[in-house]
Amino acid sequence: MNFSDEEMIIVFASYFADPAAVWWNVIESSVKTWENFVTEFTVQYASGTQIDEWWEELENLQQDPYQSINDIKLCIMELSTLLGVPHSAKIRYFMRAINRRIASRVSDINASLSDWN
Repeated sequence: MNFSDEEMIIVFASYFADPAAVWWNVIESSVKTWENFVTEFTVQYASGTQIDEWWEELENLQQDPYQSINDIKLCIMELSTLLGVPHSAKIRYFMRAINRRIASRVSDINASLSDWN
């Protein structure tokens, strides 16, 4: 099933109660995408310790011999969404995390990394 960002946000937010519902009423009009929703929710409800752990994981991410490029991409996308990392930084984290030979080849052929799809 494919849901639009708006549909996912509506479903998720329908479960909010008490302080979460109040928080949502305040910010609802400014949230337009699922990625933005996840970032706002994380800022509001994730602990500082959890956020630090996510940053550490992103900063130290390295492709191991059994991980595909897609595995690395998905991990970076997930962490970037949680942390509100801009697109340009996602590309830098990706190039740092992947196998050096592959990263070198990507640079050599001037491959475009602007399209994550």
